[in-house]
Amino acid sequence: MPTIVGTPTTGRPVTSGTSMTFAHTTVGAARGLVGGCGLEMSGGGDIDCDAFAWNGDALTMIEREGGAVLEASLWLMINPDIGSFNAVAGWTIFVGSLVAAVAGVADVGTLKIDAGVAGAHRTAYIASGTSTTPTVTDADSQSGDLVAASASGASTTIAVGAGQTSQCESDNFGSSGTSWSLSTEAATGANTVMSYTLGASGTWSIVSTALIDGPAAAAGWGHLIAGQRNRHVMQ
Repeated sequence: MPTIVGTPTTGRPVTSGTSMTFAHTTVGAARGLVGGCGLEMSGGGDIDCDAFAWNGDALTMIEREGGAVLEASLWLMINPDIGSFNAVAGWTIFVGSLVAAVAGVADVGTLKIDAGVAGAHRTAYIASGTSTTPTVTDADSQSGDLVAASASGASTTIAVGAGQTSQCESDNFGSSGTSWSLSTEAATGANTVMSYTLGASGTWSIVSTALIDGPAAAAGWGHLIAGQRNRHVMQ
């Protein structure tokens, strides 16, 4: 199944502007890069994370979910450039103002890449509500998939549920106590549940999708050649 390789990176939260930049290092075994972004906005705001790039190349947005207080989004790239570069998450402010934003990325080791990003994942699922237990169900996950989820919650803490692994996390990153998580879980069949526990009842939003298994990177892959972005070549 798809695996997380290397060390995921969570960027330092920002409280102004329309983008954030953070350094990350992809490892040679990476076949994909999964990213997530969490936003907190002023009450009644309308702000969307609508851009995410790695070394200048765009990730594809899987989906985003949110309301007038917070948002979570999930992103994916296949065959990322290998090495130490910058990731940049960006957002557009339509109404209100940004309170804080955070983002992170994790390398995916084995992944189906022969049909582009659309063929590397299954249906995107979204959910939102108000409680201490954010939950979304990936109805079409299959055994051998790796389900990835991005979740924001209006709480000073967020903890992943049983069976999940926290890849990136930022607790209490906004002035109103919003927390964000990018987590994964190995699917054993359909209806994989991605769940979280907030430190207090609050609004929350989740986006998730199942990543589809594929071949691991061959030995010698993953070396960036100048002018060949988003492509792995044999050395």
